[in-house]
Amino acid sequence: MIGDYTFRDVDGQSFPLQALRGKPLVISLIYTSCHHVCPLITANIERNLEIAHEALGEDSFSVVSIGFDWQVDTPDRMRMYASAKGIDAPGWHFLSGDEASVAAISKDVGFQYYASAKGFDHLSQTTIIDANGKVYRQVYGEDFDAPAFVEPLKELVFDT
Repeated sequence: MIGDYTFRDVDGQSFPLQALRGKPLVISLIYTSCHHVCPLITANIERNLEIAHEALGEDSFSVVSIGFDWQVDTPDRMRMYASAKGIDAPGWHFLSGDEASVAAISKDVGFQYYASAKGFDHLSQTTIIDANGKVYRQVYGEDFDAPAFVEPLKELVFDT
């Protein structure tokens, strides 16, 4: 179960994750200065998001990308990251947090990251949360296929 954490959106406004309860939620933890894995994960989510929206409707679930490099991934950096990747999808929020909220959400979803010489070593993980805030499925890798992303969302949206 994920906790009731409050992050900041790209405008610096408070963004409580609790506001997204009631429908499935996709969580991707990234860091904006990553030049390899995080952009690939983000691009793959974007590709699969179009398929999922077509199959399930644009308002049937939400997506959050949370910057886990909490000292660097400010609202401005998250906005620039989304803009540089050309992302303007409905229901996709880019969020910043403080050290405690980032550590807590990471623990809740089983995401691991460690500082390294190249920035961070971290899992390539996308987490799908059910409408009640419980972890439903983990999708591992930066290049997953559409069914790995869409099918769990379909199961949750249609309650199958």
